[in-house]
Amino acid sequence: MNNTVKRSLSGVCFLAIVLAGLLFNKFLYAALFVFMLVGMMVEFFNMTMGKSYPVSQVVAIVTGVFLPFLPGFFLQGRLHPGALYRACHCAAYCPYGPFALRRGQE
Repeated sequence: MNNTVKRSLSGVCFLAIVLAGLLFNKFLYAALFVFMLVGMMVEFFNMTMGKSYPVSQVVAIVTGVFLPFLPGFFLQGRLHPGALYRACHCAAYCPYGPFALRRGQE
């Protein structure tokens, strides 16, 4: 099969899945994008770092999944402003360098 046809069919399937998630339930839509985000980050880390720095990879994935939801919790009144600041500050500036070890260096 031609590469263009494969990519077109994949795009149509992806569009159908995204529209179904959006029309069915907003939480299903969010879960779909979290699933895709985790999958893409894992694939990116496998291509760039391989099995090196496993703790840093997990911290980056967890931060990438939860950090975008914090402003929504704050705006709904479920999160104190100080907690939002601390979470963003910790995610952005937390020195987890000691944990960024290659396997075999532990």
